[in-house]
Amino acid sequence: MQEHILGSRVAKLIKVFVESNRSMTSKELAAYMGVSSHTVRNDMQELEGVLRHHGAIVEGRPRVGYTLRILNEKAWHEFCQQHVREQKSSLHESCGKIVPTGRKDRIDYIVANLLILALRKERLSQWDLADDLYISLSTLKSYWKEIQQILSDVGIELLADRSNKIHLEGDESRIRRCIAEKIFSQDNLLDFSNNKFYQGIFSQEEIQKVQDIVRKAILNHDITLSDMAFRGIVLHILIVLKRLGNSATVEYASEELE
Repeated sequence: MQEHILGSRVAKLIKVFVESNRSMTSKELAAYMGVSSHTVRNDMQELEGVLRHHGAIVEGRPRVGYTLRILNEKAWHEFCQQHVREQKSSLHESCGKIVPTGRKDRIDYIVANLLILALRKERLSQWDLADDLYISLSTLKSYWKEIQQILSDVGIELLADRSNKIHLEGDESRIRRCIAEKIFSQDNLLDFSNNKFYQGIFSQEEIQKVQDIVRKAILNHDITLSDMAFRGIVLHILIVLKRLGNSATVEYASEELE
């Protein structure tokens, strides 16, 4: 794989400065980037180190913010051209991942990614999600109302924290059910042994261990299950274990356990 000159956040900073064509405060940059102002200041130091070798600098002034200054047009142009080539190369390298283009497909993709993040109890920068889809942040935000409605229908909330990172909250049992139904419901995803989609979420060791335990229980209790039912049980156990590993638990009333 080609080694890229720029880290992802530094590349985003350059994109923000070029597209905005104006001074930007650290607070504005933090909102765009989905990170803290402190992180922006650290990234600006890295950016300055890159730009000084490529015909540009970033000036910082109180109450004005940061401004991109081009000192050498030729060097800057060559740098930008190289950056574009690297982005295209990176895109070609990631062609194994299908990037949706239609509105509905993008919304389904976003919901699935949010649920995968929920499975891991992780949060995601809105800017990073927009980059994954090769769309602007404003385009991404235009989908929020529909996404919130989809999630609201199953009792789950889409929330953003102060650093503009998004995550899901709601009743744990509903989150687990939604993960199972919306991510893993397709028949062609149920081949645990050969499916890279599953293996990107659960380790092969996790999958094998749960399968072995379920098979042993089936044999010990003389239970007959279809392949689909077997995989469904394994899947739900994997989801529960992943969520429990991140301290996500479900409380049941005593009468529900009887």
